[in-house]
Amino acid sequence: MSEFLFRSITHLEMDEERYLEYILSNYGDLGLDYSFPVALSFMHSPLLAGGGLIVFGEDSYIPVGVAGYVIGTGSNEFQDRDVCQIEIIHLLEPYRGTRLFLQLFMQLLENLRDHEPQVQRVQFWVKPTEPRMLRLLARMLRLPGGQCDQRSHLALYSAPYESLWNYGQALTRSWHR
Repeated sequence: MSEFLFRSITHLEMDEERYLEYILSNYGDLGLDYSFPVALSFMHSPLLAGGGLIVFGEDSYIPVGVAGYVIGTGSNEFQDRDVCQIEIIHLLEPYRGTRLFLQLFMQLLENLRDHEPQVQRVQFWVKPTEPRMLRLLARMLRLPGGQCDQRSHLALYSAPYESLWNYGQALTRSWHR
C-alpha cells in the first residue's frame, strides 16, 4: 500500500500555487455547473477564508488530491464561524478509493480541530448522482444530526463535527484490526 503525505496549505506561495495548479489542471473532472470565473472563486476561497490540504503520493512534488474549506457561509457573510463549508475534496482517478478519501477527510477534520476549534457543523454542496457518492451520502444522513436540504439539482449535506469525527475514527479503527 502506498504511503501518502498530507500537507496543510499554508500561506506560502508554493503551497497556494500547487493547490491552484491542481484545481486548474483537473477543472474538467470536477463537474461544476458554474461558469469558470464563479467556479474558480469557490475553489480559491479556501486560500482566503479557510484552509486546505494537498495530498502527495510517491512523488512528493506532484499532488494526487486536494481538499479546501471555508469557515462560515456566504449567506451569513461568514459570521457563522461555527460552520465549516467544504468547497472541494478531489482525488485523481487512480487514487480514488474509500481509504484515501477517509484519510483525507480525517486530516481535514484534524485541521479544523487544531485551527478552528469553534466549528460545530460541517457542510458541503453536492450534485448527488454518482452511485458511490450516493452510498456515502446515505451513510452521512444516518449519523446523529445528519441533514440534507435538496435544492434544484444540488443538495446541501451537513452533520455535526463530532458525528463525522466519531464515524471516521470508527472506520479507521475497523481497518486497522
